[in-house]
Amino acid sequence: GDEAYFGFLGMLALSLPRAPKRKNLPPICMVGGELDMIFPPHSQASLAARLGVAHHIVAGAPHSLMMSRNWTESAGIFSDWIAGLSEPSLSA
Repeated sequence: GDEAYFGFLGMLALSLPRAPKRKNLPPICMVGGELDMIFPPHSQASLAARLGVAHHIVAGAPHSLMMSRNWTESAGIFSDWIAGLSEPSLSA
């Protein structure tokens, strides 16, 4: 609806929202497209630095990573990241 459009404009014009500094956040995998016109690589890098997480840029990919011809590379990054997560201890 209109609120999504106005929220989007607010993010662009007012630099909103600002991500909180990393504090007790769940694991985060940040992957973006080199050709992303909504969140360009420099803004992706800034957010990743603020959150204290690594990020990956998929060469030649647009904003909609999973809808592009590079979707298998994007999926591979997520798959490898998930495989590297450790399961929380059930004995706690």
